[in-house]
Amino acid sequence: MAQSLTHITPDPAILDAREQQASESISTAIAALRTQILAGLFTPPFTFPRISSQSSTVAPSQPLTHLTSFSPVPTLAEWSALWSVWDLITLKMIPPSMLHVKPIDLRHKCLFYLGHIPTFCDIHLTRVLRRMGKKEEGHTEPEYFKDIFERGIDPDVDDPSSIHPHSEVPDKEEDWPTLGEVLAFRDRVRARLVRIYEEYGVPREGDPTVRDFPRALARVLWMTWEHEGFHTETILFMLIQKAGDVDGPLPPPGFATPQWETLQKLPEWSQLLPASTVTLEAGTEISLGHDDVEAEDSFDQLNSPTYEFGWDNEHPRRSVKLGEKPVRVETRPILNAEFYDFWIKERKAGGHDLPGLWVVDSEGDVKVRTLYGPVSMSVAGNWPFISAYDDLEAFAKWKGGRLPTEVELRTYLDRYEGAEESNIGFKNWHPIPPQVPDVENGVRGHNGGVWEWASTLFDEYPGFEKSVLYPGFSSDFFDGKHHVVLGGSYATISVQSPTIAFLATMAQSLIRITPDPVIVDAREQQASESTSTAIATLRTQILAGLLKPPHQRTLPTLLLYDERGLKLYDDITTHASEYYVFAAEEQILTDHAKEIVEFMGVQGDEKTVVVELGAGSLRKTSHILLALANTVTEPNSGAEAPITYYALDLERKELLRTLGVVSSTIGSNLAGRVATKGMWGTYDGGLAFIRTGGLAKGTAPEDDDNRVTQRCGEANIKDPHPIFTTTSTQTPAPRPSSSAVEGDETHSASNHHSGSYDQDASTNMSTHTPLTLQPAEEEGIRISVSRPASPSSQFVDTSGDQTPLHIVFLGSSLGNFLRPDAANFLKSLPLRPGSGDTLLLGLDHRNDPKTIEMAYNDSAGCSARFKLNGLRVAERVLQGRGDEVDRDYGEILKKDGWTCEGKWNEVEGRYESYFRSTQKQVVIVPPDIDRPQDPETHVQFEEGELYSDAEAFALFSAANLRVINRWKDNKGMYSMWLLERPPFTFPRVRSPSSTTTINAATPASTVAPSQPLADLTSFPPVPTLAEWSSLWSLWDLITLKMIPPSMLHTKPIDLRHKCLFYLGHVPTFLDIHLTRVLRRLGKKEEGHTEPEYFKDIFERGIDPSVDDPSVIHPHSEVPDKDEDWPTPGEVLAFRDRVRARLIRVYEEYGVEREGESTVRDFPRALARVLWMTWEHEAFHAETLLYMLIQKAGDTDGTLPPPGFAKPQWETLQKLPGWSQPLHTSTVTLEAESVEISLGHDDIEADDSFDQVNSPTYEFGWDNESPKRSAKLGEKAVKVETRPILNGEFYEFGIKERKAGGHDLPGLWVVDSEGNVKVRTLYGPVPLSVAANWPFAGAYDDLKAFAKWKGGRLPTEVELRTYMDRYEGSEASNIGFKNWHPVPPQLPDVENGLRGHNGGVWEWAETLFDECQGFEKSVLYPGYSSDFFDGKHQVVLGGSYATVPRLAQRRSLRNWYQHNYPYAWIGGRVVYDI
Repeated sequence: MAQSLTHITPDPAILDAREQQASESISTAIAALRTQILAGLFTPPFTFPRISSQSSTVAPSQPLTHLTSFSPVPTLAEWSALWSVWDLITLKMIPPSMLHVKPIDLRHKCLFYLGHIPTFCDIHLTRVLRRMGKKEEGHTEPEYFKDIFERGIDPDVDDPSSIHPHSEVPDKEEDWPTLGEVLAFRDRVRARLVRIYEEYGVPREGDPTVRDFPRALARVLWMTWEHEGFHTETILFMLIQKAGDVDGPLPPPGFATPQWETLQKLPEWSQLLPASTVTLEAGTEISLGHDDVEAEDSFDQLNSPTYEFGWDNEHPRRSVKLGEKPVRVETRPILNAEFYDFWIKERKAGGHDLPGLWVVDSEGDVKVRTLYGPVSMSVAGNWPFISAYDDLEAFAKWKGGRLPTEVELRTYLDRYEGAEESNIGFKNWHPIPPQVPDVENGVRGHNGGVWEWASTLFDEYPGFEKSVLYPGFSSDFFDGKHHVVLGGSYATISVQSPTIAFLATMAQSLIRITPDPVIVDAREQQASESTSTAIATLRTQILAGLLKPPHQRTLPTLLLYDERGLKLYDDITTHASEYYVFAAEEQILTDHAKEIVEFMGVQGDEKTVVVELGAGSLRKTSHILLALANTVTEPNSGAEAPITYYALDLERKELLRTLGVVSSTIGSNLAGRVATKGMWGTYDGGLAFIRTGGLAKGTAPEDDDNRVTQRCGEANIKDPHPIFTTTSTQTPAPRPSSSAVEGDETHSASNHHSGSYDQDASTNMSTHTPLTLQPAEEEGIRISVSRPASPSSQFVDTSGDQTPLHIVFLGSSLGNFLRPDAANFLKSLPLRPGSGDTLLLGLDHRNDPKTIEMAYNDSAGCSARFKLNGLRVAERVLQGRGDEVDRDYGEILKKDGWTCEGKWNEVEGRYESYFRSTQKQVVIVPPDIDRPQDPETHVQFEEGELYSDAEAFALFSAANLRVINRWKDNKGMYSMWLLERPPFTFPRVRSPSSTTTINAATPASTVAPSQPLADLTSFPPVPTLAEWSSLWSLWDLITLKMIPPSMLHTKPIDLRHKCLFYLGHVPTFLDIHLTRVLRRLGKKEEGHTEPEYFKDIFERGIDPSVDDPSVIHPHSEVPDKDEDWPTPGEVLAFRDRVRARLIRVYEEYGVEREGESTVRDFPRALARVLWMTWEHEAFHAETLLYMLIQKAGDTDGTLPPPGFAKPQWETLQKLPGWSQPLHTSTVTLEAESVEISLGHDDIEADDSFDQVNSPTYEFGWDNESPKRSAKLGEKAVKVETRPILNGEFYEFGIKERKAGGHDLPGLWVVDSEGNVKVRTLYGPVPLSVAANWPFAGAYDDLKAFAKWKGGRLPTEVELRTYMDRYEGSEASNIGFKNWHPVPPQLPDVENGLRGHNGGVWEWAETLFDECQGFEKSVLYPGYSSDFFDGKHQVVLGGSYATVPRLAQRRSLRNWYQHNYPYAWIGGRVVYDI
């Protein structure tokens, strides 16, 4: 039998011609192909796909913009196609001879663009990688290419010298890189870009050829691709100008050359194209632009597959309407042939140039330029005409029409353009005849391959936001000279090229979107401490607080700030409308961040560190970060930005989250300018980290497996306990708290000791601890949060690092400390005296009680949820959940058994909040050991301090801080203070207005004289060694740092000695009096400090008569010649020996006061000498300064005071108090109705060596004694509450004094342009700055002004009475609070708040003379009596350069000659009634 047929035909023979050996895989071949592409050896044919239009739906209801289907980020295949077209143009169309040629004068030479494209890409890749955390990323070598190739030119056509910022290119051809160098650089950049796609691209599910990226990176990839696409067209319209020339550009290879002769015979090329019109109805609404918000880019979020990027001028999406009248639009663009007709008839005769893309050949024929060379008008007659806006506008006008607006053109393009045959994306390499739309059948057309002009000027839309990545892309051209163009030309690349599968298969999955922010570990526990130990310690503190007696129970504030608590606090700032603190701070920072940074003195090009304590969400901080970034002139291309910001907070996860948000939102603005890092720990830990040099090292002081040092990625750190990772209880909450018990009059804040707890309770934590909590019948049961402990250690700079440090402490977080603890905490901040370090501090005011209560207990319950979370955390800690502390004992604190309540305590100035138990609770804490139940009613919770102005100034004084500037929110409810630790501070006494006896409810009538300032003096009789140290710091700053060597032998004013005299006089005076008093003590052998002859030169200075300088009291005789004076070195060595002598006197004779170890008492005769010599030096510091001010600002003149923030005059003069008129008012002093006390009883004759000075004794100069009573005059007087100001004296001077031939006031000067300026120690300032300062001048000047105003200057009694009642604000400008006057603060008489005069002494019309009972000083007999001459007037108060020990002693009387013009003495006007 025949077998069945199994094969009809044999398989065909196939030969294997593949190159790879049998062992090679397909992937190997793909890899080889990739290598070829990167090497530029493989140039596949390129085409650019397009989206499909829907010709059957030609309607406004579906514009083409709704049909976009391009992926947001170009694929690697698209890059390959783009590189192919770029290389075709630059390597195959541009001959080598053209590389150094400018085809058009308004652009660079060709070689520039070969380098510009890869350079632009490389710069932006570097920036974005650094923003992603790759700080080590550098630019592709050679790095100097970025200096040449970064940005091209686009000058003004009318004036090519007018040009936006651009790169500076070499002048000489030989100085340019070679073509080979440029191409090698190009290939390295392309390879870098491919690596980024491989590392960060996530293949899209279902379409592996497409990759998605973190959106911030995606934008960069999109932007650099489109940038190169734009430049392909730019370089082509340049090259076309030379096409057809000998050695000109070559035609595009790889594309069939057009057969012009054949094409021109086609009907659409040769026959006139008829035009028709379509009507656009008036009022039609369309959408322009799209919503692409660059500020929302982040590295945490992948781009959406449907997202559409765009340039900054495309955003935002907006609705617009057509005009009030309908318009008809031609469906055919203007053609070459019809423009030729117009040109022949109109333009040529008018002398207009030939259009830029037309050329006249040797035979006089007009031709149209193409990339194949010029073609005749018979070929190009039906092509769309291409030229300048002016040409087409003239044509349209000639035809009786106009060019369309952007809205009209966009509407037309949406409805009628976009045919599949559209001539874009190199469909052809030249224009073609347009296809007119078939409106009747809904078939779209195209315009033949050109952009189209709109009559609309190119300008920003409402809501326009300049691009951060490419800030000048659009805004550089909002100049009124540029017009909008829409559409695209035959050389405009469409947005996406075809998919090439083999490229996509090589992409790797995205391993990490962005690196974690740098976080340093500043936690306090040592390496040996485990997390369980930290939790156990916290648990002990909780139990200690719960076991306190009734009405004193507490919980650690730290419990509020677990990860959930931080987020709940963030909810308060965003959802609690009553919580004004956040909004106030944000408004201040929004409006003033630039000013704040200026006042900080940040120099962006110098290394600077900013640390924010309790940083939180960083939303407000972004304003500061951006302002800091703006100080940097050039971003640092190195590994580290010049400014480093550290956010200090308790929770590492929150730090990672918030820093990530900052990076994704404003990271591009900060790149290379401000590095943002985290600091993980408590306030204690962070400050200790700084104090021990951690910032200089960049790491935490210690490092082991349990501690984080630098980069805290998830992979290299053990997860901390889910609640906390710190043992410290010092970190206060950024929310006010309370400790006072409602309804318990015996309890107040004084019952709370910082961080302390009952010792007996703390020793019984290992026992079973049941607590019975009864529901409250009225007030409720409350648990309070314990106060943070007060740090006491002062900053010690162990690192040697001189980098400026700026600490930011916002949110009124300082209110969580009790007031004494707040001062101690501020003292502990590592701000180096005189270094330029600053503190930006937010403080809440004592506002309306209802407002405060609503703010801290909002109606939405956000505050309550935040606080109640603390109970939840306490529960977890007590259970030991999440760590090996104890087993889970179930519910300890009933979660439904608590509410949160609070109230404002007006007396204490704090908001008090507490938990209230709503039911009886037995708190059983493991281990299970029985303990008797403790039934009780109340357990307290939290408190927060708020500060009046007076309290704030007192706080800063106690913390040795100086106010640089202050900013209030618009409602005046909140302040931000910028503070520094100056090289020295002087303590001051508090005025009555800062005590609780005077507040908003106190009538003005009670503001002194019943409580004059003298009654509040708390200075010890003898200055402490600390006061001497401050005084010496001041003296040395003036004499060694403000007086240049060239000034030592000069006299700044003729009525005083040369500067060097005062350097010797002050220690000589001290030494003479120490010698005398020690000899009186029995030490007869005591001699003067060597060299002894100094006492002959330096004992006493001069104060001659102004009218006749030859009339002078007894004084030392000084050398006539400079060379006969001691050298500065000799004087300084003498000074040091005298100072050492004084310290020995303190050590030998001082008796430490009980309870005040820094204060010493002395035998009263010795005490007087120590007091007198201290005040003598303080007086001379001021004297020397008012001399030096005469030379401030001169060449080789006085230097500004170092170690103090320099005033920002331009900013200060814009402040309301500086720029707006200060309206004055008057207060009445009733005639003879008030008797006041002048002077005090200090009888020098009663001094002895047997009696130690009384701790309350007050020394004074001989003219202050004895105490005496005085009454006001027979008539009442009105006193102006505002001193005489520079501005008003200037008006008087112009009208009266100048015409009368009077001299310019001594503290004024006329500059070279004839402008009057006011002298300061920083140099003269214009009157626009100093107009509202108190005028300082001679008595005669102020007396004349007062008379001109119809008044007079006050008597000593009147002035003393006024000052007792209305002056003495905590803000008083004395004691170097500033180094210049400031606008005065007028007293608020209605509310009993004191004012100040701005920082000057004040003249009295009373002659300086002896009072009844006056006794001349034995120690210094000529101190007063030498000036009882009828020429000297009494002055009271003190200036900005008067130390508080002097300025705040009520009995002090100073004096000056009536015509002495140099001292800082002002005055006020009184009117007799």
